[in-house]
Amino acid sequence: MAGSGFLSTIRRWALLKYWRFYILMIACLAGLVLLVAVGVGYGVLPVLAVLVISSGAFMLNYRTSSLLRRRLTVYKNALHAFLDYKLLRRKTKRLFPDNDTCPECLEMWDEVNTRNAKRAYDMCVSLEGLWIKAGQYLSSRADVLPDVFIHSLSKCQDEVPPKDLDDIRETVESEFGRPLSSVFEFFDPKPLACASIAQVHRATFRGEDVVVKVQHKAIKDVIEQDLENLRRIVSWFAWAEPDFDFRPLMNEWSKEVPYELDFVHEAENLRRVERESMEAVQSRKDLGMSFKAIFPQVYGELLTEKVLVMNYIDGFKVSDIKELDAHNVDRVALIQDIARAYGNQIFRFGFFNADPHPGNILVVAEKGKKATPALLDFGLTKEIDEKTQRGFSKLVLAAADGDISMLLNSLDEVGVKFNFNSQILAQESLKMTKFFFRDSGKRRSEQVKERAKRGEKQREIKLQDDESLGRNPVDAFPESLVFFQRTVFLIRGLATLLEVHLPYLDLLVPFAKSNLRGTFQIDKPFGFPRAIEVQSQLSAKLINLAAKLERDRSLLGCQIVVWQNGQVLAEIACGRRDKYTENPVTPSTLFNVYSCTKALTTMALHRCVEMGLVNYGDYIDQHWPGFRTRCTIEQVLRHTSGLQNAGSEAMKKNFFSVCDWDRMTRLMEEAKAKTAPGSEQTYHYLSFGWIIGGLVEKVSNTPFREFVRREITGPLGVEDEMQIGLEDPMNENLAMVCVDLEAEKRRMTRKLGRSALTGQLGKRMKDIHELANSDAAEKGLLSNPTMFNHKAVREAAIPAANGRFSARALAKLYATLANGGVIPGTSKRLFKAETVALLNSFSSVSRPNAQEASYGLGLQVFRTDADDPAPVFGHSGIGGSLGGCDPRSRTAFGLTLNQLTFDHRAGYEIIKFVFNALGLRPLAAFTNEARQERSQLLAMA
Repeated sequence: MAGSGFLSTIRRWALLKYWRFYILMIACLAGLVLLVAVGVGYGVLPVLAVLVISSGAFMLNYRTSSLLRRRLTVYKNALHAFLDYKLLRRKTKRLFPDNDTCPECLEMWDEVNTRNAKRAYDMCVSLEGLWIKAGQYLSSRADVLPDVFIHSLSKCQDEVPPKDLDDIRETVESEFGRPLSSVFEFFDPKPLACASIAQVHRATFRGEDVVVKVQHKAIKDVIEQDLENLRRIVSWFAWAEPDFDFRPLMNEWSKEVPYELDFVHEAENLRRVERESMEAVQSRKDLGMSFKAIFPQVYGELLTEKVLVMNYIDGFKVSDIKELDAHNVDRVALIQDIARAYGNQIFRFGFFNADPHPGNILVVAEKGKKATPALLDFGLTKEIDEKTQRGFSKLVLAAADGDISMLLNSLDEVGVKFNFNSQILAQESLKMTKFFFRDSGKRRSEQVKERAKRGEKQREIKLQDDESLGRNPVDAFPESLVFFQRTVFLIRGLATLLEVHLPYLDLLVPFAKSNLRGTFQIDKPFGFPRAIEVQSQLSAKLINLAAKLERDRSLLGCQIVVWQNGQVLAEIACGRRDKYTENPVTPSTLFNVYSCTKALTTMALHRCVEMGLVNYGDYIDQHWPGFRTRCTIEQVLRHTSGLQNAGSEAMKKNFFSVCDWDRMTRLMEEAKAKTAPGSEQTYHYLSFGWIIGGLVEKVSNTPFREFVRREITGPLGVEDEMQIGLEDPMNENLAMVCVDLEAEKRRMTRKLGRSALTGQLGKRMKDIHELANSDAAEKGLLSNPTMFNHKAVREAAIPAANGRFSARALAKLYATLANGGVIPGTSKRLFKAETVALLNSFSSVSRPNAQEASYGLGLQVFRTDADDPAPVFGHSGIGGSLGGCDPRSRTAFGLTLNQLTFDHRAGYEIIKFVFNALGLRPLAAFTNEARQERSQLLAMA
């Protein structure tokens, strides 16, 4: 009986004590019912839902459990945000059903973004704990959040009010099993700093000044609940709005947070970083990578999971401007030391502080000595493998060089997954990365203007097909890159705060280069690897010539093969496949030969003629139903069809259109001639390939690349070294096209004087610069040949400009033509003799550009002089590569290059040398056509 009364008393007490909790639960259930009703379209219910849950959360402020209050506060704010966006989406769909990109609509989105960004910031600051760190982390995710969120959340500082000393005392005594006074002779009750997870006190241990980092009482429970709240909210948003699925992002971050609750783990990280940094300091002297830094020393006997004791470092915060001025600190040198210290962690050892902020850096300024940064707090670190290190290195170098394709490749290498249907992908990626690595020291107003300008630029972009405005071009963003980005932002933020103009890219470049070279010991220059496959006097002389051109920075890597009378006279491979590594060019290395590809495409069409499938005089629409322009096959071969600009508008809007064979051939089919067919010869840079390639497919009923392999490259035995679009886009033995802009400027200035950079020649030099600079992206990536380095483009069938050939494969094709169509060394005929005879026939059609080469049936025709009755024929490419043959002497040659130069000096010098060495009449300026290609590209862009 007594027991029954006792239980009744307990029930009455619980009912009275937790009445607010029960009311709150009822409010939450009502709110959830109303929230479900939102999904079925009741417009007034969202407001009621917010009111119900807000009123319930308000009651918690009176008196209830701290953890419960935190949870309901989080849910209230999440619901506010969700309903805010839900209502906005319905409103904009109702007001702007056909145009959700108009200024009025965008202004409404900006207003809601601003309101919720402030709400998120206020919540993070009020709840402290993990939410401060969540705000800091999200402020580094410009890839998934609008700019206004980045700006608001970046103000989150990991500084909170100090906790009660009794709690600190209880934790220390619990960890050490003895009174605080018996551990330390002195313990300052006033903390030096207090952050979300722990606070730091100064103390004395065995007569030495130390700092004691003590974890907040019950912080583990708070962190675990905050993580659980975050997971639930993220999962809820993912369920309600699949387009806002941030679960992978949440998983990336949340698995790192628990490590910060283990101070033993932090001590191990600190010791490792100090050991590796000291090793680096001893091995680097004058490489632009040397630095000085101080690290705290851990007292191992006083190390537990919740308490960390280190020596006291007498310094001041790096953000303390007054102290910096009072000690006359060289701010530039200070920031350089900090940047290089982090560069060493990332690029040499692949182990770095993943939670950097100004509070973790002190400045030690002793009189008469250089100020030195002291790096603190290694609770959250990140370790990356060698592949990711190389990816980061290439990312830095690509951003420094303005190489868009290399940038996208390096982002892919470190795990960024792009949505290639997004218009802003390539055009904005370099700009975003340039902004990511931008020099510091600009005033706040200038930075705001930059952000506004980027936002306006994105708004101006009109997407096509099924693309939607603002769609995130990144499908997956790796955590390693997020933490790398946070480190970059720390350095840049510090430099801006201290008003130091810091070219951060320049500081990282030596580390990136050393990582790719595989040595951090000496400033070892790149070598010039060389291989002679056919030993001859001509091969030896060509190697020497290539080495001379490489010293003059006119050549990076090349292959040269020369045939005569059915025999290989010379074959060399030398230089490097790309400017970032020492990977050597080999005889089998594949180069992008650009328009040299047209030779293979042309010969595929000639095979169709020989097979009786078409005739040169046939109109294309005879074989290609629906082809709009009434022009003949011969007119396309001679570049007189008037379709020189077919498809260019689509390519300018979205460069990656070139990767879609069906779409591009459809655009050729629908294109309207710019000039009357047969009236004028104007170079068909890209349209040539899709018209001829599409026609080959139609008449042979065989995929274009399959036809080429079956009828030409297979019989020649070069199918692996003569591909139009790579079968394996990740082929490592691939040469990358590059531009050395500084070398070009110096060389042209030496050659023609400083006046070379002014007037018309200066304009052409500017055009060259635009080929590899981000400004070209604004005009359209069609003007940037290095975009053909990109993985997505490498595998695309672009029959006019995406041949991946070796010089020996290219030379063998022309050796066959020089041999009257018979494959050298065999009796097998690949082409009829009468077909070969047609290849060097001139066109009588007028050419608007007098410098433009004339065409036979698909190939360029190069005269040796005005009265030459049997000229050399072949094809050049914008990258400087060239293939051709002289039927009279039965000479053929293949030249592949991977460095773009203003005047194609390397190609000109090499071919001129070959013709002189063989006693042949010199060619007229064969490079005119490649120059014309560049001019047409820029004009189209």
